[in-house]
Amino acid sequence: MRQPPDTIRLYLHKLLAEDAALQTWLGTPPRIYDRLPLAATYPLVLIEELQRTPLDGDDPPLIRLQLRMSAVSRSRNAGEVEAIAERLAQVLQAAPKADATAPLLHLALQRSEIQPLTSARAMRQRLSFTAFSL
Repeated sequence: MRQPPDTIRLYLHKLLAEDAALQTWLGTPPRIYDRLPLAATYPLVLIEELQRTPLDGDDPPLIRLQLRMSAVSRSRNAGEVEAIAERLAQVLQAAPKADATAPLLHLALQRSEIQPLTSARAMRQRLSFTAFSL
């Protein structure tokens, strides 16, 4: 069954929110956002981008998803943001594969980069994933 982007975003929010290790950093309810709030509490996770590309003419078509997420922390060193990003990758890569409750097929980490955010006095580790969905 073809999954609309909002369904996939909700699935990602739910999957990350249920992880106990992430809750220790992100609080309850967890600070997982689609865009950075003006008065953000740190650390937090951003689901920044979700691009969908149909790969074939089947009905439903196989969809390639490009997913970009970031862990953001105001810790003075990169250790906290690196630990959160590492756990994000573990949770997503261990997620159940496509069924009625899990819309993603194969998911793989493609790239990870860390950078300072001078405007927010924070560190960000951005993760880029490729996944597939029906």
